Amino acid sequence: MDPVSLITAALAAGLTNLSNTAVADAYAALKRLLFQRSGGQPEDNGVLDTATAEDPQTRATLEERLRAIRADTDPEVVRAAAQLLALTDPEGSQAGKYQVTVTSSQGVVIGDHNQTTQHFTGT
Repeated sequence: MDPVSLITAALAAGLTNLSNTAVADAYAALKRLLFQRSGGQPEDNGVLDTATAEDPQTRATLEERLRAIRADTDPEVVRAAAQLLALTDPEGSQAGKYQVTVTSSQGVVIGDHNQTTQHFTGT
């Protein structure tokens, strides 16, 4: 799973399991990290809360924002997202479903139910 998908999945899982105190705490910690990485932009709180949206455009906006703040390259954010997913899906986590290792890559798409459009220019 690519880092952006991991973070998006973690945000969605956290939003749908907030009744569990450990999940709520892990979700709040991830969201706090993302908010800090964004420079504390107030509009980011609303964008982060769209993780459960089914609308592809809303999902794309969230993914673009995560990339813009470079959340996908921040080990602390990725680790926090993986920890949140481990709480919400222990079986998947133990099976390695949320393990991410991507280096020196471009256009990597990994995970469940992906839709992507990629445009690359000369290297």
